[in-house]
Amino acid sequence: MTTQPDSVLKEIADMISKMVTNIESSVATTRGHYGDYMNLIHTVAKNDEICARRLGETLISAGANARGVCDALAAIYGQQ
Repeated sequence: MTTQPDSVLKEIADMISKMVTNIESSVATTRGHYGDYMNLIHTVAKNDEICARRLGETLISAGANARGVCDALAAIYGQQ
């Protein structure tokens, strides 16, 4: 069985959207959920700053708290 690239991208977009929904609907223990986003970004990007910043943009596009994502990126990689 071969998976079409468009369907794979759709699945990834759906997964990211669900992750953002889960984070945003949970009780914030850090400002803008930056702790949750820092964990997610660090886990997925594996110390690749370019990947991390692209993921951050994707998370924000999916409805993530922009301040939380930016704070997470700043905590991991410093201010940009």
